[in-house]
Amino acid sequence: MRKNFRNYFLFVLLIFFPLLIYSQTKIKERVGINPGIQNSISKLLNKASSVEYLWVQVSVLRDVDVDSSSAITSEAYALLRYNSEYLLSKLPNVTEPTNDLIAKVSAEITNVNGVLRYSYTVTNEAVSNQSAANIYVEDSTTSTSSAPVNWQTEKVQNKLDRFYTATNQITAGSTQSGYTVTSNSLPVIGKVYVQSERFAVDTTDIKTNSYIATTVVPAVRPAQINASAFIDTLISNNNRAY
Repeated sequence: MRKNFRNYFLFVLLIFFPLLIYSQTKIKERVGINPGIQNSISKLLNKASSVEYLWVQVSVLRDVDVDSSSAITSEAYALLRYNSEYLLSKLPNVTEPTNDLIAKVSAEITNVNGVLRYSYTVTNEAVSNQSAANIYVEDSTTSTSSAPVNWQTEKVQNKLDRFYTATNQITAGSTQSGYTVTSNSLPVIGKVYVQSERFAVDTTDIKTNSYIATTVVPAVRPAQINASAFIDTLISNNNRAY
């Protein structure tokens, strides 16, 4: 039985391998693959992790669309596109890591005509493996925000001020300031979540897939003050400041 299986395997290999070589040769003869697609395919063969593999497949689809009008034949286009789409459909669901960085966040509060302006400066440490492209400041108050050049802002779930960019990321070893939140509310110790660039915007894992920094943020004033809890908070904040 084992001998028959081995013979069958050798037979299939002998038939399949020349066909594979022939198909690759014909594709090379008929297709002018530009460096973008060629690099994507090379990376596809070398990547191991699901996330990297996913990105390579997406890159193949992007590059083949860019080059389809003049650089490749219809047969090659079909081979690259539909093969990649099939492989993408078979990949397991993965969470893109966006917290492979270390960040420091400092805040300065100024009084501007009776309104508090929270100005944040973000440093991406030199040891970081990713650039910072998404910054979320805890803020459930009614506030406005502004960002540096080529950054945008939005309110997320009425609980976070998001600053994001695709073109002016904070690279490892650099610092960026100009992230401001203007609010009538007094400051409390809160969190700032820093993430790298991602394939698509996803707000479901901000708190679990980010580098978390602690600083001061605006907070909604309580309707009533619990004196005992207030004193405990002051003591806790004093301890956390050192």
